[in-house]
Amino acid sequence: VLVLLLLNSTVGITISLVYKYGDAVLKTLSQPVVSSVLLFLSNILFDAPLDIIKISGAGSVIVSTMLYLQLPPSVETMPPSPKQLASKPRTLNRTKWFMV
Repeated sequence: VLVLLLLNSTVGITISLVYKYGDAVLKTLSQPVVSSVLLFLSNILFDAPLDIIKISGAGSVIVSTMLYLQLPPSVETMPPSPKQLASKPRTLNRTKWFMV
């Protein structure tokens, strides 16, 4: 029982570190990937049945995650960072708007 408590506490600490230092997108992608991996592990370890819907769903999640991690967006399409926004000088907009 003590070993189980120790292992569960390390999982909690690890998850909190991932949430603290991890990227928001990676946090969002982690749960479906874990579910997909557990789907295949439950088939191997516990002989749980698999059907075509579960396999296609898990496969599409794994492939889309791999594509996202291998093909990051280009620099031109990424929004400016807060540091870049703070370094730009602020200018006043001199246009006038008239009611027609």
